[in-house]
Amino acid sequence: ADLKAPQGATVSGATWSPNGQRIALYCHFDDATHVYVADAATGVMRRVSRTPINAALFTRLLWAGNDRIATLLIPAGRGPAPTPPAVPPQPNIKVTLPSKNPTRTYAALMASEHDQALFEYLATAHLALLDANGGQPKLIGKPAMIRSIDPSPDGKYVRVTTIVKPFSYIVPVSSFGTVEEIWDESGKVLAEIENRPLRQG
Repeated sequence: ADLKAPQGATVSGATWSPNGQRIALYCHFDDATHVYVADAATGVMRRVSRTPINAALFTRLLWAGNDRIATLLIPAGRGPAPTPPAVPPQPNIKVTLPSKNPTRTYAALMASEHDQALFEYLATAHLALLDANGGQPKLIGKPAMIRSIDPSPDGKYVRVTTIVKPFSYIVPVSSFGTVEEIWDESGKVLAEIENRPLRQG
């Protein structure tokens, strides 16, 4: 069957359910991104996310069983993005080291406290299991700067990688410190897999 996207939406990230009966996909609108589920036999699509998706760092849709979809939501009450100060609060000083540093030069990096605040604002998301049948989503844990998720096949556990401070002005986000953990459905940390510090060369 043909899938008919909602009017004005572009789609991405289509992912089959384990039983092959449904497809989860992102529908991107001018003001938000939502998760829709399509019936593979009829092509009928239904929105299953009530809160907009946060796809700043993680853009995959992952099924947790045949009836739930793991994704990241914009936290409730997030408020407006931080605005840059009218006057820089401090000079931007860069100092080179006398010794050789193998760190390459990057074109776009954070350069101010406002950049750091904006990154944290955009990266903070709430892990959730969406009900593919349209019921209430299950929020897991508290909002965090989540870089990746990987739910177990039954959806009872999720491997979560979060970004931790401090940030850096000389390396990109991929080199920021991370903690990889196993969470249960309540967000309780059951095990720490890896704790990787910031890598600055």
